[in-house]
Amino acid sequence: MQKQSFQRTPLAAGVALALGATVTTPAKAQDDEVIEEIVTIGIRSSLIQSADVKRNARGVTEAITAEDIGKFPDTNLAESLQRITGVSIDRERGEGQKVTVRGFGPQYNLVTLNGRQMPTHDGNTRSFDFADLAAEAVSAVEVYKTSNASLPTGGIGSTINIKTTKPLEASDRVLSFGLKAVNDTSTEDGDSWTPEVSGIYVDQFADGTIGVALTAIYQQRDTGVENANGRGWNPLAGDAQCCDWSGATGPAVWSAIPNDANQVNRTTSADQLYSVNQQLQYRREEFSRTRTNGQLTLQWDPTDTIRATVDYTRAEQELDRTFQDLSAWFLFSGNAGINSEWTDGPVAGPLEYSETYGAGADMPMGAGIDSTKNSLSSAGFNVVWDVTDRLSLEVDYHDSNSKEEPNSDLGSAMSLAITDPTGRAAVSALYGSDLPIMDLTHQSGGDAPADNFLIGGSVFTNNLNEMDVEQAKLAGSFIFNDIASIDFGVQTTDVENRTASSTTQRDTWGGVGSPGDITDLLSPASMAGWFDEIDGAGNPRRWTQLYTWDTRAMIQRARDLAASGVTVSNPSTVPGDCGDGFCPNSSFTSDRRTQEEQLAVYAQLELNLMWGDMPVNLDIGLRYEETDVASQAQVATRERVDWITSNEFTAVTSTDANGDPIRGFTSLTGDYDHVLPNVDFNIEPIEDFLIRASFSQTIGRPNYDAIQGGLQLGECRTAGCQANSGDPALLPLESDNIDFSVEWYYGEGSYAAVGYFHKDTTNFVGNRFLSGTAAELFPGQGLEVLTNPSRGGLADIARANGAVTDDEVRTYIFTNFPNDPLVDVAGQIISGGPDNDPVIYEYSIPANTDDATIDGWELAWQHTFGDTGFGFIANATFVDGDVTFDNLSTAEQFALTGLSDSANFVGFYDNYGVEVRLAYNWRDDFLTGIGHDSFGAQPRYIESYGQWDLNASYTFGYDLQYNVFLEGINITDETSREHGRSPLDLLNATQVGARYAVGFRAKF
Repeated sequence: MQKQSFQRTPLAAGVALALGATVTTPAKAQDDEVIEEIVTIGIRSSLIQSADVKRNARGVTEAITAEDIGKFPDTNLAESLQRITGVSIDRERGEGQKVTVRGFGPQYNLVTLNGRQMPTHDGNTRSFDFADLAAEAVSAVEVYKTSNASLPTGGIGSTINIKTTKPLEASDRVLSFGLKAVNDTSTEDGDSWTPEVSGIYVDQFADGTIGVALTAIYQQRDTGVENANGRGWNPLAGDAQCCDWSGATGPAVWSAIPNDANQVNRTTSADQLYSVNQQLQYRREEFSRTRTNGQLTLQWDPTDTIRATVDYTRAEQELDRTFQDLSAWFLFSGNAGINSEWTDGPVAGPLEYSETYGAGADMPMGAGIDSTKNSLSSAGFNVVWDVTDRLSLEVDYHDSNSKEEPNSDLGSAMSLAITDPTGRAAVSALYGSDLPIMDLTHQSGGDAPADNFLIGGSVFTNNLNEMDVEQAKLAGSFIFNDIASIDFGVQTTDVENRTASSTTQRDTWGGVGSPGDITDLLSPASMAGWFDEIDGAGNPRRWTQLYTWDTRAMIQRARDLAASGVTVSNPSTVPGDCGDGFCPNSSFTSDRRTQEEQLAVYAQLELNLMWGDMPVNLDIGLRYEETDVASQAQVATRERVDWITSNEFTAVTSTDANGDPIRGFTSLTGDYDHVLPNVDFNIEPIEDFLIRASFSQTIGRPNYDAIQGGLQLGECRTAGCQANSGDPALLPLESDNIDFSVEWYYGEGSYAAVGYFHKDTTNFVGNRFLSGTAAELFPGQGLEVLTNPSRGGLADIARANGAVTDDEVRTYIFTNFPNDPLVDVAGQIISGGPDNDPVIYEYSIPANTDDATIDGWELAWQHTFGDTGFGFIANATFVDGDVTFDNLSTAEQFALTGLSDSANFVGFYDNYGVEVRLAYNWRDDFLTGIGHDSFGAQPRYIESYGQWDLNASYTFGYDLQYNVFLEGINITDETSREHGRSPLDLLNATQVGARYAVGFRAKF
């Protein structure tokens, strides 16, 4: 295979990848007779170009290119990237969303659009959501696994560059139009078929000196998701004793189960653990997504040596969700008779856990509506000037914004519950299958009567996430001679990030009103058909009864009841904009803002040498970067803590004379600077055989939620309240990276490669935990007045008079102190007063605490069988880290997340206009995070997952201008599962289903 030779100037770079298609003009004999026109498109063309990128790269780089204009290999960019060696993806609603590279999660992979850093709408992390961008407008995606001085910092795992069409790099005018109909088999309430429309126009004018490229994409998709989840897994030592809600039995641990004859194989060893589940829930969700993408690019060559480019990108995604669910909350108290069966240790999982109730327990069902709008806009300007044959200069500037905001009068998200307050006679949870079985027994002995249900609690939230990135670069390239050249530049990046939220919450979870108030709004339904692809769904013990209702009608009914004199909200509820508790509040109670100012200066020397008759490339680069961080956070002044139910507390915000919450802002700062070297070396000892070695130092900045200062109060319980804040003085991750690889390019589009990588990384962010009163932890922040209504004061009087459990304490207070100003019997509230003990805070703050080493092997083989049209891609990545989570330890600990082996296989046929591709993607189980729900630093493991996808198409017409295609995603209906310390500690079992599409594409 003949090696390609590239110009050194930025003006000429990248032409081969611009459109992802190779077209050769007609060859003519001397008599002007057209002999043949050769047009190369499809997967083979894409793979040939991708192999060329990998071969000619100075470091370790991978690429995926479009098979033709408007035809990327997969309809989702993340799903294409997962085919690359070392890249794994996270899926949301069955669609690729974020990427992990070489074990580093999405927040440690920097995503750029045409070399420019893009903002994210997440608000808390640096993770880019690939679902925001449609693949039709993309010409190529490059994954830089090794760093060089010219790349912006932030990508320890990789820097991923998304390239779009440049009109003056096209060979001819293009008008492309595509139609697609998508059938998502998972939806029940949505449309069976949803449309996708795309159009691309590329043209040149004025003798090829002016170019325009315009793309527009519109997509709709309806998806259904069925999810079983377990919340609040609490790890307990085997010798933990059972206790009541108040913990009054001394050293006993809340939620510990008895150690008696009713517990089978329950461990009693202090060296072993077992976990119990606070809640088991079945939920069905329906999503409706509308995505629009558009990009306009204008280019002008005023002279032979100057090219100016102006571009604007706009992407919007509207996502609506509705859901219905059924929950079972476990009491773990003397109010319930408990039976259980367990696996062997050392980390025992529950095979079955059962509770029976004398007086009955509540039976909640929930429904909700979420509606958000994500938008991304980017305006850029670029000028490249070839000053001489040896010197090129480039100016690049862009201003980009990303935003997530509510898209409904109900806010970003809302949920409302109904409950049968004492209807549940017993509940059993069977965890021995992939799907945990919820077995309920109602007091009636049959189904739960609709007449029993009352309106329960509700939550309305408003969330706003917004990020601005303004970036400017002055760069250049100078060629000394045939051997040496240098790239240099200076770059500034200003990032402003804001996350704000407010919550309107009614804590009436025990139900309000009278039986029969909402009977006419409830429609009987069944969950029998849910989870049909998950093991265990057919168990006859599974409870399948459900009621559904119109959420807006239920809200109106609650308002009607309130108008008739029924109490539907606690006095502590902060009303929404509508004046009651049934709408969101546009006045944010949490508002955190961060500014990052980055300055970088870099130089990269490139040497093209010969060692005997062996070509050698050596690159030496240095990047200096300094970063200043400032963070402001709104801190709400809290007035008191209210005791809502037996185990639920809420911290009430102070208000002024107008009833508006009292808030203020705090401000913190931080800064750091780094010198980041890199060296890339490759040698071709024999033709088509490359040996590479690279060394670099890179940084990965902390997530935004870690550097956003300002105190945030979490949930409160009898023992006290949780609190946290960020720290803008955190240092970034620092990594020393070594790469070796051997690559053999033995045919057009065919190669085999083996690579090894090693990363020594410091400054991983963990947490420091502190405990104490507000005066001890947060002096001067207005929190000193908070006291705990379940400790001291009236609560101690109740205990002195024989009350033991929290329910007994509350009953004694309501009975004996009904007129006390701190007690509201009707609202079931007790407020903390000056005679109560101070609230004890469990406070966490992020800190640079840990170091880790990650290494691994990458194997890749891409092969085409000559002119037969057949070929395959096979690759595997094996990753290892020296810090893993210890499931036997309940102490705060650090562990590497996202580390997993992965593998891909793609078999294809591409000939005579027919293209068929069958792909299998597999990822082994991995630790996805630490921390969930109520019990702190608990592990979350995603179980191994494999998925089959199928694509088939036929291209026809004299100029190959027409294409019909069929796509199948997850054609075997694979499901996913997430668990805690034990595989039986279910966190999520999720079923989405297969997705199919048929379409037509025309190019003129």
